[in-house]
Amino acid sequence: MDWSRLPGGEAKQKLIKAVDNCSTEILLGRCLKEIGLSTSRYYRWRKLIISVCYKFMSYILYIYYSKNGKI
Repeated sequence: MDWSRLPGGEAKQKLIKAVDNCSTEILLGRCLKEIGLSTSRYYRWRKLIISVCYKFMSYILYIYYSKNGKI
């Protein structure tokens, strides 16, 4: 892995997904060490991705229910 910045959320999301898949085979700490990512940054990115997904799904459900007259 080169040491370039990952500016986009999509790149970070792919990396988090790869780490999650990797951690099923080896320990999370070792996986993070191999790619050079700290545990605090990993959990911060993961929390951000989960909160963005939650907000997006809440918005989609609001639109769905408002169109169907259930709100």
